[in-house]
Amino acid sequence: MGGTSLRLRLHLALFAPLLLAAMLTLAITVVIGMKLNYANIIALPLLLGIGVAFDIYFVMNCRAGQTHHLQSSTARAVVFSALTTMSAFGSLALSDDPGTAEMGELLTISLAATLFCTLFVLPALLGPTRPVSGPASDRRSRSA
Repeated sequence: MGGTSLRLRLHLALFAPLLLAAMLTLAITVVIGMKLNYANIIALPLLLGIGVAFDIYFVMNCRAGQTHHLQSSTARAVVFSALTTMSAFGSLALSDDPGTAEMGELLTISLAATLFCTLFVLPALLGPTRPVSGPASDRRSRSA
């Protein structure tokens, strides 16, 4: 029963930063006065895919028993991946086309919010946990 509640907690921890990042993105757009249009709305699912991938990496590390999430090579990989993607989205903001430029701005803002939530909110939600018992951990304990 304990494994089921841990898995449910990890699944909820996976989606909470994405919801927070979406709310932060919308809040920032309101503060800076950016209007949402159809092009922006269509592009936002890209960021959900990226955000889910980042979150899954940390949740898998948590399931493996890692507790120092920000000191891991996974954290560095997520940061570098986000920065390279953010530079690509940021280059769209330099476009002469107003729609493309606005979409690049929104994608950059949204990716920054996603990265913030992944690096700071998700590790706080995961906290120190024990690895989930499963076939791989059973094999390790029998061979020891």
